[in-house]
Amino acid sequence: MFYYIIQKIKKILWSKPEYRNLYWRFKHLIEPDWAKVYFDDRILNDGRNRDKLIEFINQLNQKNILEIGCASGANLFLLEEKKKYDHLEGIDISNYCIKEGKKILKRYNSNIVLKQGNAIKPNYKNKSFDIVFISGVAFDLTDKDLFLAVTESLRISKKYFILHISNYKLHPSLNIKSKGVLYKSHFLRDYHLFFKENFAKYSKKIIKLKKDTPEFGKEITYANLDYLIIIEIF
Repeated sequence: MFYYIIQKIKKILWSKPEYRNLYWRFKHLIEPDWAKVYFDDRILNDGRNRDKLIEFINQLNQKNILEIGCASGANLFLLEEKKKYDHLEGIDISNYCIKEGKKILKRYNSNIVLKQGNAIKPNYKNKSFDIVFISGVAFDLTDKDLFLAVTESLRISKKYFILHISNYKLHPSLNIKSKGVLYKSHFLRDYHLFFKENFAKYSKKIIKLKKDTPEFGKEITYANLDYLIIIEIF
C-alpha cells in the first residue's frame, strides 16, 4: 500500500507542470538513490552527448564556469577530470542532491562547489562567470521559467551561455511553436522560435551533436540531448 501511495504521488507531481519543481525538490523521498545513480551514469554512453558538451566547453578555454541544474555534479566532474579550471560551481533546486553530490565529490578530492539554488533566481552578481550552461533542464521548465532562467544566465555570464537540449527546430507536422506543450511528460517547444522571439538581439551558434539528427525534429527522445545553443555575450 505504501509503495502504491508513493507511486501515485510521483505520478501527480510529474504530470502537473505547476508541481514539477516540487518533484525535483523532493524526488529523493521517492527515489532515495537518484543522486548517486545520476553521478554514476556519467561514464555511460546513454545518448545524452555529455562527452560532446564537455569537449566543447573545454575547447572554449575559459576558467570560471557555472552549471545551472547540476544535480549531484556529474557534468562538472567530467570537466574537472579533463582539464584544470580556476573555479567550477553548480546549483540545483534539490538540496538533497547537492548534499549527496558533495559527499561523492569529497571522495575524489574535488574542488567543485555545489550549492542549492534556483534557475530562475540564481544568487550571483552580474558577470560572475565566464560560462554558464544548462544541460537538459529546459524541458522541465514552463515558458515563463525558461525565459527567466535564460535571462538570468545571460546576466551572470561574462562570455558564453550554453543550452544543451534535445531539439532545436521542430517538424511542422507537430504544430508546436515557441510555447511549451506537454509532450511525453516534458515541455516540448521550438527553440529556434523561442530564442528568435525572446532573445533576438543576441547572436547564436547552433551545434548539432549527432550528424544523423534531422534538422526538423519529429521523434523527440528526451534522453537524447542532440543540440548545443550557444550565445556569445561579449
